[in-house]
Amino acid sequence: MQRLVESDIEFDEKVVAGEKLPETMIVYIMDTEHFILTAKPIEHLEEDTLTKTHAKIVSQQNKYIIKLPQKIYNFYHLDENHYTIMASNRDPTTIIITRGREEVVGLSEILVKTMEPVASALIGINEKFAQVVEKFGVFGGYARGIDEKLDALPERIAEAMGTAKKKPQP
Repeated sequence: MQRLVESDIEFDEKVVAGEKLPETMIVYIMDTEHFILTAKPIEHLEEDTLTKTHAKIVSQQNKYIIKLPQKIYNFYHLDENHYTIMASNRDPTTIIITRGREEVVGLSEILVKTMEPVASALIGINEKFAQVVEKFGVFGGYARGIDEKLDALPERIAEAMGTAKKKPQP
């Protein structure tokens, strides 16, 4: 029986916004530059992954330690390369690890799929903001009209008081 050999990757728990990670996570091997860890199976990752395995997660003094199978660690040359650890904003328990800092610039198709709902939400926010700006424009028009009426108010009061004095008393 072969002994399972593991290598560790450490990261601050702030990366996952303080979320508690499970003791075991699914590791999806996406391509030669990216792998993704998730707490639960994700359908589109299940379909697109080259292979998958599991990793142990250890929580220790405000850090998480991912105990990756040695084969995965070696495949990505994590001992030789820089790597970036990112967590999904929508689900902080989904962790993306990319080899090399420059890889953040050229996001893979899987990351683009993940970002589509965010882009859609931002477009919706932009449209709502445009409506708010438009409504403030209308409100500004009303405010200018009120300002003009307030400027004329003293004259109108004086006229009204002048007419009231001129009326004969019965």
